Amino acid sequence: MNAPAPDALRRRVVRIAVAIVVIAVGVPWAGATLRSRGEPTPLADPLPPEGAPTAGEAVRAEAGVFEMTVADLAALDAETAPGPVRTRRLPAYYARRAYPGAPPVVPHEVDRDEDRAPDCLACHARGGYVPAQRAYAPVSPHPEFESCLQCHVPQRDVRPFAGNSFR
Repeated sequence: MNAPAPDALRRRVVRIAVAIVVIAVGVPWAGATLRSRGEPTPLADPLPPEGAPTAGEAVRAEAGVFEMTVADLAALDAETAPGPVRTRRLPAYYARRAYPGAPPVVPHEVDRDEDRAPDCLACHARGGYVPAQRAYAPVSPHPEFESCLQCHVPQRDVRPFAGNSFR
């Protein structure tokens, strides 16, 4: 391997020296600037707020969070009118997720040809009662994402194909 030319070596040394000077001046200046802004805002308390439901208390189901207008109510008739709002417990809520904060599983059959967002958004764009499913469809909090099944997987009752001895 050839040694660099003296001019190239000199340019490299000058660049390194300039970088060291910029860092030596910039870091204290940035520290003084940030320090003059005052104390940082403390992070939110990780504990649930006062009055939040505990694992044994009822949680309002997704069916009860939709706001309906008079025009929406006029579209319902006696045959498709839903029953009372059901409640569920936190363990049931978390049972539909792989871990806290995970997206819920899809509780109904999904045709793999229908993995495009417009098909999901047919029911989940505005939410509400879906007579074909005889259940409420929650409103999608992120309709701009078009690959719903990338995060929300269909729920299946299958057994593992191999044993697992992980502890």
